[in-house]
Amino acid sequence: MNDDFLEEGEMLRRYALVGGPDEMLPRLRRVAEAARANPAIAEEARREAFALFEQKPPVNIEDWTSVPSAELGDDTGAFNMAVVLACVPQVAETHRRFGLPPEHLAKTFSWFRPMIDLYRRRHGGASGITHTRSFWFRKHADGELFRFGNMEFLRGPVPDFVPAEFRASLAPEDEVPTFHYPGGPGGLDPEAIKASFAEAVAFWKKAFGRYPKAMACDSWLFNEHWQELIPDTRIAHAIDLFDRLPSLAYNPKEPSGLFFVYDLERCDPRDYPVTNSLERAFVTLFERGIKPCDGCAWVKIADDGRVLFRET
Repeated sequence: MNDDFLEEGEMLRRYALVGGPDEMLPRLRRVAEAARANPAIAEEARREAFALFEQKPPVNIEDWTSVPSAELGDDTGAFNMAVVLACVPQVAETHRRFGLPPEHLAKTFSWFRPMIDLYRRRHGGASGITHTRSFWFRKHADGELFRFGNMEFLRGPVPDFVPAEFRASLAPEDEVPTFHYPGGPGGLDPEAIKASFAEAVAFWKKAFGRYPKAMACDSWLFNEHWQELIPDTRIAHAIDLFDRLPSLAYNPKEPSGLFFVYDLERCDPRDYPVTNSLERAFVTLFERGIKPCDGCAWVKIADDGRVLFRET
């Protein structure tokens, strides 16, 4: 991977391509200057970029201790973003190969904005991102993950939580992509979800020659307690679109949903201020001694490409 992603002009060019908010520009400039002045910072950026976007298989660097943290201070989150910008040419080339228009690049990286907002809330107003989810951009670069609207769709093996009887009916070439909501305002509006699925299904037919047979998800968003604790919310209304499946077991290494709400993989929500109904719901789970688990859901796709959402 070329080192040019650390040069200020190239860093800012890539950032402009992905449509990030202007508030990050001064911090990215300081990161570029620090990389020029301090070889250890530049070397760490190259090491992380290689692990994420070139090494096979890719490495999830979430448990790495970032060498530049002490040097960069409040700009550490901007350093994490600069590392992700290293993959912009790879993602752009993948989009070109699949016939996606140039503006699709900014849609793919629109994950930045909600993650910056979350980072700012948890880091004293400093703008940036954590690097715990940066490895997902490798999947975009490798042509495994595609974003349409505010939803992402991932190619891969048929998930184990999909009913065995349905899995047995599939031909070897049939696909059951998983879908994900990476964050952002308005994305869980039911009509926005339907539009995202329609776009994804049409893309699958064009890119891979077949409609998916179904799409499935295991996510904190399908926690079985949300419809009780936050019933009149977009999360609850989104859940109603899909057929529910049994929840997964509790994962103590990554309690479900904490990263997306608290920017931390492991924490106790009772230790943080409650600013919205979702944070109150997490506090209630912990007060009740309920361990947050991923719920599972799916939706079947008709032979003509119609997405068979539940009637709501």
